[in-house]
Amino acid sequence: MKLDFGRRLSHFVHSLDKVSAAIDDDVRRVVHRLVVEKLGFHFYEVQTDENVRTDNLLITRDGWTNGIRDYTVLTADGEYRGQTTFAYDQALKLWITAADRGILEGARDRGTDYVNRWDQPRDTMPAYWDFQNSKRTRTSIIIPLRNSGRTFGFLNLEHPEALEGTAHTKREFESLADAVATTISKREATLHSDQRNLSNLREIEENHQALTAVSLERSTVFLGSSTQADAKVMGIILDVLRREFGERLRTAYWKDFKGSGEINKHILEAISTSTIGIVYLSESDPALPGRFRDNPNAVFEAGILQGLCSEPGGITRAWFAIREHDGITTPLFFNIATEHVLLVPRPGGQLNDDALRSELRERISALIKND
Repeated sequence: MKLDFGRRLSHFVHSLDKVSAAIDDDVRRVVHRLVVEKLGFHFYEVQTDENVRTDNLLITRDGWTNGIRDYTVLTADGEYRGQTTFAYDQALKLWITAADRGILEGARDRGTDYVNRWDQPRDTMPAYWDFQNSKRTRTSIIIPLRNSGRTFGFLNLEHPEALEGTAHTKREFESLADAVATTISKREATLHSDQRNLSNLREIEENHQALTAVSLERSTVFLGSSTQADAKVMGIILDVLRREFGERLRTAYWKDFKGSGEINKHILEAISTSTIGIVYLSESDPALPGRFRDNPNAVFEAGILQGLCSEPGGITRAWFAIREHDGITTPLFFNIATEHVLLVPRPGGQLNDDALRSELRERISALIKND
């Protein structure tokens, strides 16, 4: 039989974007059939450190071969606990037989030694450990499992005959180990991705009552401001939105959100689910009576709105900022196009209520005319 199973299986696994539970099961079934039924290995195991390497400990991956079994890499005397942990710790591929072609168990006790037909270690190879007490293994093949340059386990195959591996056979078993390692790595990545997606979905579900959801009947306008915003300006903005546009717009004003401990979270949710955004950037400057400054939080909200409006197909499609004139406020440290800024009319330092209402009415009408 031509040995090309490892290469073909490796190509298949690498072609997958994700590894589902069904694919994971199928790969294990194919590996078992090839190794045990076709090639006659009486034992094989897959050991991994579960991507959490603890000192001197490996934990078998549940379900691959023999269930969960703790594996200490070293004995209490600091010696390797068998050839498998030696290969894992030093990232070596080993193909081991006894020099007298007998069973590996007790080879040195009967005056012979091991022959390794693959990577040559710098250190003396430890004795074979027959933990399953089979008394029949004459060939042990051990190949490290690697992902992104990190060794995270090993594949061990044991055969009742003394096999001399060819270069081609070794490449096939190396490809088989690569297929196993890739399946495990992609399955774990898929699980993490699924768990993250489920977590995000549950968060949406759990917080659906707190969300400023898009209304089926009315568009939502997010209204942001500083806690120190001019009360008269805010009063006019709210009055125009609620009294003149209340039938077409639902106002999500941040001060109306409940649960002060999660106010920032509610603000971000409201911004991301609003069709229109309005932010009054300015607040009174406590150090300079009669003057204003831009509130950092309000500027941050304006930045989010500007970003959302640039996303194709996004919910948020329009926004504008309201701020005081340059002559009575600090320079704006956020680049906003002129068409996105409504300047508060304050001729002679006095707020012109009617002019502000008129400009707000004109701006908002233009934004919702196509709704």
